[in-house]
Amino acid sequence: MNKGFELSSGDYVVFLNAGDVFHDKDVLDKVFARLKESNYTIDMLFGAAELIFSNNKMILRRPKDIGVYIWHGLPANHQATYYKSSSITLPAYDLKYKMCGDYYIVSKMYLNNSTNAMIDEPLVDFKIGGASYYNPWLLLKEAYMIQKDVLSISLLRRLMSGIRRIMATIVVILIQKGCSMGIKSK
Repeated sequence: MNKGFELSSGDYVVFLNAGDVFHDKDVLDKVFARLKESNYTIDMLFGAAELIFSNNKMILRRPKDIGVYIWHGLPANHQATYYKSSSITLPAYDLKYKMCGDYYIVSKMYLNNSTNAMIDEPLVDFKIGGASYYNPWLLLKEAYMIQKDVLSISLLRRLMSGIRRIMATIVVILIQKGCSMGIKSK
């Protein structure tokens, strides 16, 4: 991610991983229009993401208000987050965070009073089942460390956030397991 960012030349950057795709052919036009509307003053633009399970069941994850949600996690999927290149401090990704580097970037930018906005429609299709799905404990640990070291959240709030993350992870795993076992949901 850091190498890609250093090679980029655009005013804004989005990080897509293998298997992630833009939701439709008009995504970049929508993002560009929203940024232009703000006269390019937005440092972080959060969009919605279609979470796609193994049986192609989709759940829309809408972006959240960063002022409320940053204390728990990312306000949007990182694949649906656009960053103003000049607002990112280098190195963008702290390499000690193998799973939560995006949470680290957004937390730092939030603490630096970066501006943000939302697009409440899907910008990316995100397939459930990647690295974070197979390593949920590292995801929990790293989020806890960012909340402690970067955001300076109290122990109680970090523990409450951890419980919330565990519950959300269990729900996603159960939905994914149900999909892979052929269980149909309404």
